[in-house]
Amino acid sequence: MSEILVTTVKHESATTDNITLASTGDVGIGTSSPAAKLAVVGGTSNASNLATAYSLAAFNITPKSTSGYSLQFGSGPADLPYIQMSAGGAASGNMTIQPYGGSLLVGTTGLPTAGTLGTAFQVGASIAGMATWTQRSSSTAASDHAYFYNPNGIVGFIRTTNSSTAYSTSSDYRLKEDWQPITGASERVKALKPVNFAWKADGSRVDGFLAHEAAEVVPEAVSNEKDAMRDEEYEVTPAVEATYDEEGNELTPAVEAVMGTRSVPNYQGIDQSKLVPLLTAALQEALAKIDDLTARVSVLETA
Repeated sequence: MSEILVTTVKHESATTDNITLASTGDVGIGTSSPAAKLAVVGGTSNASNLATAYSLAAFNITPKSTSGYSLQFGSGPADLPYIQMSAGGAASGNMTIQPYGGSLLVGTTGLPTAGTLGTAFQVGASIAGMATWTQRSSSTAASDHAYFYNPNGIVGFIRTTNSSTAYSTSSDYRLKEDWQPITGASERVKALKPVNFAWKADGSRVDGFLAHEAAEVVPEAVSNEKDAMRDEEYEVTPAVEATYDEEGNELTPAVEAVMGTRSVPNYQGIDQSKLVPLLTAALQEALAKIDDLTARVSVLETA
């Protein structure tokens, strides 16, 4: 293999090398010592489209009009990388993957605060007491934050109001037919087996149900089957990258990751809100009996 000399291109007015082709075959833009196959150092962000904290844009893909759409890759505070897509400088058009612990911001250049629009998602961390998923509304009026659809249409939504959040599943009468009163509710409630148990993960104790037992009484409240299993793909051995000498000759070939399949529990879940209709019907039956007994006692007392 013939030797490749270092080649540098610099504009006459430039204070640093513009483009460098190193002997290793690496290409540097803004650096004479590229540390990767393609290394871009320096650059200036489009401040109208980016959060002001991002000072260096290694890549900036922008149309002729700087007020148009832009795609930028670069480094922010402490040289942490970021990716941002923006639309004409309008925060509502932004989507940013930025260095605050791996945040993903949509429709905002900073973590949303009260009264601002935008969605923030951060992997495995929280900032200033905010949860890993933050979504805010600019109004205290009823605001829908999420809709859930399937082929039958909308089947649920999450809505915030002045001081509360509602997690709603479809319940409109126009979606239902053949409704009938619940009967025998008291006996079914007696068949439920509430227990106090400890979670294996941390030993904390709570009140609740065993899903398979609750399914015998209120099957619609429980998902999945008792003792069910599912297949899960996992990495047996990780991939290994190829290695090269200084002249670019391959020393060791790349090795693909070896994947395997294992059987893991397909755990059951319970939606305890589905128990409410049964409990309400049982309470109504009990109240009816109490009213009947109260009336009989009243008759006996006045006899």
